[in-house]
Amino acid sequence: MMGLVRGGVSSTQSQQCVQPIADLRGADASQFSKTEKMLRCKLASLFRVIDMHGWAQGVHGHITVRLNQDQDHLLVNPHGLLYSEITASTLIKADLQGSVLHPGSTGLGLSAPAYARLAAVHAARPELRCVLHVQQPAVVAVSALRAGLLPLTEDAAALGAVAVHRPQGADPELRALTADLGAESKVMMVQNAGAICAGETVEEAFFLLGKLVAACENQVRMLPLGLDNLTQLDEEEQRRAYEAARRPPAPATEPASPESPRAAPWRLGELEFEALMRQMDSAGYRTGHVYRHALRGELPPNQSGVEYPPAAVGYALDTDDIFKYSPMRKIVAGARAGERTRWLNSPNVYQKVELVESGSSDSKTVTKVSVVKGDQ
Repeated sequence: MMGLVRGGVSSTQSQQCVQPIADLRGADASQFSKTEKMLRCKLASLFRVIDMHGWAQGVHGHITVRLNQDQDHLLVNPHGLLYSEITASTLIKADLQGSVLHPGSTGLGLSAPAYARLAAVHAARPELRCVLHVQQPAVVAVSALRAGLLPLTEDAAALGAVAVHRPQGADPELRALTADLGAESKVMMVQNAGAICAGETVEEAFFLLGKLVAACENQVRMLPLGLDNLTQLDEEEQRRAYEAARRPPAPATEPASPESPRAAPWRLGELEFEALMRQMDSAGYRTGHVYRHALRGELPPNQSGVEYPPAAVGYALDTDDIFKYSPMRKIVAGARAGERTRWLNSPNVYQKVELVESGSSDSKTVTKVSVVKGDQ
């Protein structure tokens, strides 16, 4: 995995040619609603982020996202693509029964058993919009332990109540899976097969995934010390860690007023996910993410006070319309208008040039007048 660093995009990778995530254009984009296009970009970005963290396991992992609460339509990756190959256009749209409604741009199909497990979670818990199955090595190792995931760190406590499922096979396995998940848990260890993480948003599902991987990696490192030498968090410590992980950051602005209402607080995982989207856009991935909070770039010394645009602007319509809504549009348009005005209003300079005729014994001097535009 040369060119990759855990937790972000390395300088080597940022210099390579990358496949854009937001690749919906023209006729391909017109068949999707604005909401679906944005969700396709967000889900495809999630696959890329998981791949860059090193949590992907070949072509066998799956993530599903429900389009909306009114329809039981899910977006899922086609079976056969690596996480690093997934874009907005490659995603498949299917119903809960596995019938394909839109095949995506690859021609690849679904993995029926893997899709059935995730669809069963969507059917049993409609509020969970994003469901993923993770088979990262540390997670699989902990899922095989009889003791399961222990509350040894704040990362483990931040997950809340973690369910456990022991596969039994075929259709009864799906009923048992949803029963074991229950009505409250959002993380479930699947014995010897990793875990299932689910969230009300894509960002929350990724947040829980990150906490789960960190908790499992720490537990695997601690196991050689022996369980008798490990101190587990008590219930009060677990409660404090759980609440702290879900507490939104304090706003940096003054209290809201009727004239300037305060923005809604960040939901779980949104702040971390948006930071990763900025990093990916700066590396050239063109995520199509619609930023909730745009950062201002620092001006280099001796430069005019023109604000730098973001590395990539999230789009809600077509990628062809990105520049139309970019902050650079007014800057470029103003520069062009200023250049045209300067050209039209600058005075002309008339220059006399004396030329001597050639080819005759009686040469004459001829005076010609040339026009030179101002500021040239």
